Amino acid sequence: MLPTVPVKWAVTDQRWSKRCHVRTLPRGLMQVGNGESFKETLRKKKQSKINRLKRLGNLHLDRIHDPEELGAIFDEMMCFQALRLKAVYNLAELQEDREIRSFYLNLLRRPRMIHATALRVDDKLVSAQIHMYNREQVLLGRITHSPFYARYSPGELHILMTGIELAKESIPVFDLTPGGDYKDRYATHYDEVYVITAFFSRAQCIVYKTKRRIAEGFKLIIGYLAITPATARDKYSNLLDQWHKWKGLKLSDLVATGLKRLKTKLWETTELRVYACEFNQITESPGNNTMVRNNLSDLLAYRPMRAWQPSVNNFMKQALKNLEAGHHVYTRVEENKLTQYAWMMESQNLKSSFIDGQNFVLPADSVFLTDFYTHSEGPVPTQSALNQILRDATKVPNAQRAYILVSGENRQLEELAIKSGFIYQNSFFKKNILGKKVGG
Repeated sequence: MLPTVPVKWAVTDQRWSKRCHVRTLPRGLMQVGNGESFKETLRKKKQSKINRLKRLGNLHLDRIHDPEELGAIFDEMMCFQALRLKAVYNLAELQEDREIRSFYLNLLRRPRMIHATALRVDDKLVSAQIHMYNREQVLLGRITHSPFYARYSPGELHILMTGIELAKESIPVFDLTPGGDYKDRYATHYDEVYVITAFFSRAQCIVYKTKRRIAEGFKLIIGYLAITPATARDKYSNLLDQWHKWKGLKLSDLVATGLKRLKTKLWETTELRVYACEFNQITESPGNNTMVRNNLSDLLAYRPMRAWQPSVNNFMKQALKNLEAGHHVYTRVEENKLTQYAWMMESQNLKSSFIDGQNFVLPADSVFLTDFYTHSEGPVPTQSALNQILRDATKVPNAQRAYILVSGENRQLEELAIKSGFIYQNSFFKKNILGKKVGG
């Protein structure tokens, strides 16, 4: 509720004070003015990123008035948002709202309800934002951007460009709404707003208030221990994420994994074999594309089906990191399950040329194929997938060869790599004795 809304009744009234809980939250506001401050920031501080985007194509911000135009990008922007929510905020199970699409499209049909914009390079969606009008203000709503353009900070560019657009409409203030540390970068001033939670049952209200007091006490304790709330939330969400993973696995898989981990802690030697494929030695052979490239909705279908696989949050974190770095994912979904995936990494997009912590330097004119997984039975899906990725790798500018690391235990992948034209180069060994890594 806004600062001007009376809330005293929920605190002092004999009846309602026992059925209501009132919270006060800071609300960030962004002064729009004539829009010159946004133009200056874009020109002085963000021009290099704008220029880099323009080198990719025609960069343009489009105001969306047509519900059909919003509908054309809505599913894509929801995929952007879902991936980030799962990776950054550890929301493993997002409840699907089947009415949210029609809700926004119907609001757009009414005048001065929705402020929707899309930032594009040519026809590719870079960032999308949907905000709400509130009389003389605009309230921050859904904001999301493509992970494929994350290195250019598209969300920040979009916010600044939106400020310029609001100035054209003589909107004085952009309400950033409470919550979200990133909003502090844009807020020019703050006020306080209220959240009132009302209960029909006094008992429910007492329970809720007790939980709030415990939460506030916990915040004081972690503050005393110099632990930030973000760190505490991350630890807690990680525990939940691991719980969701393990409870969905078979008991036999859990036992086998436990025994294997115990053995690994005591003594383990792992061999990683390096294979290379020179592109000039490849005989062009047409094949069916069994995998989809850079499909976010496929990634969102991931669920761990083996104990050694990462939890949903850890998988999404790594996937988001890879996509933002410019790497490419290949996926296949069967019966709404991600049954196959692999990654292709170009050397110029790797922050470090040392692969998998080993003393293996990836040459500048190379690509790296990694993280192969298939849940399907038989070698055919993996073979066709490997051939497809290899064909795409030959089209990478200036790339002359592809490398792949194969575990000494993964005989199937090793045979498929050899069949695809990869030749053994050398091996690295990882040793673990009584929980300590030895050599490398």
